[in-house]
Amino acid sequence: MAVTIKQVARHAGVSVATVSYVLNNDPRVAAETRERVLAAIRELDYHPNSWAQGLARRQADIVGLLMPAPRHADPFLLEFISGVMDVTAERHVGLLLLHPGKNEDDPPRELLRRRLGGVIVLESQAIDPRVEWLQKRDIPFVLFGRCQQPVDYWIDVDNSAGAQMAIEHLIALGHKRIGFIGAPLKYMFAQYRLAGYRETLQRHGLPFDPALVLEGDLSEESGYTSARVLLRLPERPTAIMAASDIMARGVLRAAREEGLRVPGDVSVVGFDGTPFSAYTDPPRSAGGTGGCSG
Repeated sequence: MAVTIKQVARHAGVSVATVSYVLNNDPRVAAETRERVLAAIRELDYHPNSWAQGLARRQADIVGLLMPAPRHADPFLLEFISGVMDVTAERHVGLLLLHPGKNEDDPPRELLRRRLGGVIVLESQAIDPRVEWLQKRDIPFVLFGRCQQPVDYWIDVDNSAGAQMAIEHLIALGHKRIGFIGAPLKYMFAQYRLAGYRETLQRHGLPFDPALVLEGDLSEESGYTSARVLLRLPERPTAIMAASDIMARGVLRAAREEGLRVPGDVSVVGFDGTPFSAYTDPPRSAGGTGGCSG
């Protein structure tokens, strides 16, 4: 990984701003301090990033939002974009949506052509190649989610706790055989939600049955097809948790086609609490985390 200006500053025992002053030949830096910074640069073999230097010379008035791979309309994603737009508009900062190329792990070339003030990265993976790509180029970013790589800034919801709340709700309703339709496990949030499901079963002394756990792709169709498998088991689950509201909607459709009443015959709970889940049939209940439950 390329040496960063932060590492140079730490090595020289000065602030990042001081290193920047030295790189730009600012006369305000004392000769002794300048020499110490230059020595650190030589010792660490630091090469100033042209992208970062260009950014330092002007106002950073645009941030990028690195989107996940294209898929069917995701209400959570729309809510997220709306929230980011609210904040950027308040601060008179532009927002650029960055779509991945053919390989969703490769950041778009637009990142190299534009000098953005920073990047927001969605749907983090355990070992995320986009994180390494951005770090090598010293491009500032915030990760929505977590990964196993060291990053300076990330923000996340407690996915495990959310899943535990959902399963606790279903167990409180008397369910003991609960199906789970998860998201692709390459995503960290998917791993945490599955862990929350398993931990809650264990806490209540309920067995973990692999036959009740399927992986969807966050689309309504995958929720539908997965639910059809679960609901046609010889001993079907009496409740299903889907790892997203949009997949939960697919579960509702599958239940109707199987002639099952929700919540009379099977309870369904989703995740995300997106507004559209209040308009499903049946609608989201006050006690659920999304989708509908009963």
